[in-house]
Amino acid sequence: MAIITTDSLSYADVAAAVASASSGDTVILPAGTATWNSTLSINKALDIYGAGIGLTNILNGQASTSAYCIAITVPDADVENPFRIHGMSIDGQWNGCGIYISRAYSASLGWVLAKNIRIYNIKFIECKSRAIEWGLLALGLVDNCTFYDCWQSGGVYGAFWRSWDQSIIPLSLGSEYAVYFEDNTIIITGTIGVETVISGGQGGRYVFRHNTINWLADQNLYMQICDAHGNQAVIDATTDPSSASSTGNHRGTVFTEIYENTITQTTSFTRGLRFFYHRGGISIVFNNTLNLYAGISLDWTMYEEDGPGRFSWLETWPGYDGIYNTYCWNNLRNTTEIVPEPTSSSAAFIQEDRDYFLLNDSFDGSSGIGVGLLAARPSSGLATASGHVDTWLTANYPNDSGGRNHPGGGVGYFATDAGPQGTLYRATDSSTWETYYTPYTYPHPLRDIEFEPDAYINENMSVDDTTANTYTSPPSFGAPSRFTRANY
Repeated sequence: MAIITTDSLSYADVAAAVASASSGDTVILPAGTATWNSTLSINKALDIYGAGIGLTNILNGQASTSAYCIAITVPDADVENPFRIHGMSIDGQWNGCGIYISRAYSASLGWVLAKNIRIYNIKFIECKSRAIEWGLLALGLVDNCTFYDCWQSGGVYGAFWRSWDQSIIPLSLGSEYAVYFEDNTIIITGTIGVETVISGGQGGRYVFRHNTINWLADQNLYMQICDAHGNQAVIDATTDPSSASSTGNHRGTVFTEIYENTITQTTSFTRGLRFFYHRGGISIVFNNTLNLYAGISLDWTMYEEDGPGRFSWLETWPGYDGIYNTYCWNNLRNTTEIVPEPTSSSAAFIQEDRDYFLLNDSFDGSSGIGVGLLAARPSSGLATASGHVDTWLTANYPNDSGGRNHPGGGVGYFATDAGPQGTLYRATDSSTWETYYTPYTYPHPLRDIEFEPDAYINENMSVDDTTANTYTSPPSFGAPSRFTRANY
């Protein structure tokens, strides 16, 4: 495996180095600042890194909000091999985007996953519309990055109906079968509008965990932290979901896991905040902390997109790729538990103790979720809810886990002493529990797979620097006391 150092940070020199490299090689970018007017395409497994955040600075000079600085397309030969990009700053200049990752259909292999991709130790600055976007059947990890005033920090989108096909990608919570965002820092200064921190749809699935969001000042835009699109096209015999021309290709989010994140409002203002806009799929949401001033409005909305008020395709439960088997507990606004609320038009489609379950401080097995030691879990009188089978989809696409297939749910119990991060159990009948969810290994195993030549860079440098936007957080929130924008 060769180590290639580019002659400069210019697009031409970096593109030439990438073209000359073979799969498994390392490409080192020097310190400096360069504007790239074209997208750097990477179609081989490389380790690409710069001299560090604020030292290697790439500015997106493309005049398009959909143009990325770097685009990774995973080829057949490298579906199992590691892709790494790290040690730099990428500035969208409030026009372009950062990095796009995808794994497309292969004529020889078919739909095969690529899940050994890691993006880390990068500062994304003023990217529009997304700093990072994942598409089709690419999965992996984004960690230890800083997102500074990006319209969206991340977007996770799948391969439409194929991402619901369990013969291609299992519906497996707490597993490697998702895109992970962990241990990142998101900074919102209010200077330009931030719309959403992370979004998903079209068969996407993501885990958003152990991230820190610092909201420094008001902005002229209502902001949401997490978003999960629902289905946005009919799925039935007249719009075959496997047809390339079918509108049924626009599927909902398969699942989201959102936990152990901290959101801190650092000055007093009244702009509203949406914690989660949940419109489809399973979601596990727990142990999130929102440190907010009293004057700010906060909502956590559940919405059925197939029902009245949106596309109006359906009038009765269940919706296509709708919300089901969702569990939420220990999510705090300062010291008060916050809970989701379905919109009035979605009331028939999304119901508590059928589709979603909430923390019950007096849990006895009859409703909601209990939290505590495994020995304290009740053993009888457990409540369950009936599901629904999409007969057309099951007959025609038996591996499709979505559509109007809604497996029945049951009350939950999160045992804090079962495993290193706890385990969520779900009732299957009045006296039986099954293991439903265990958080995936933390830190993510991909963080243990690295290759870096010795003594070239120290990427563990602080992303805090000495320029503007220093602030002091309210001491009662217990948030980090200082955060600044790095020089570049």
